[in-house]
Amino acid sequence: MEVDPAQRTPSALQTRALNDVTQLIQRFENILSQAQVETGNRNATAVATYQMGVEAAGITRAAEDILSLIRELKQAWFDGQLQTIGTSQSEKDAEKYAIEVAERLKKLAANEGKQ
Repeated sequence: MEVDPAQRTPSALQTRALNDVTQLIQRFENILSQAQVETGNRNATAVATYQMGVEAAGITRAAEDILSLIRELKQAWFDGQLQTIGTSQSEKDAEKYAIEVAERLKKLAANEGKQ
């Protein structure tokens, strides 16, 4: 499955991870709040049980999305498609040297053409 390159930006990845973690925490808090209900009413107990199941399913979905995000990050990193924050100094130096080499080759080619 090919992921849109715009979704591989650092801010998009951080937003996705933050949303997933927020969902995990919120759903867990919801389960804890349902567990604290003490009533002898069967209907209230049934509703609380159902709500806990819904929240547990939400936790599972959020955890699966985090695992999917990790898998996508690994694949993008292996393929060299992961957009990282800025460029490293070695990349800048390599680009500078490549430009210098290209200019020197052009000068050599021009000198060879004159002879």
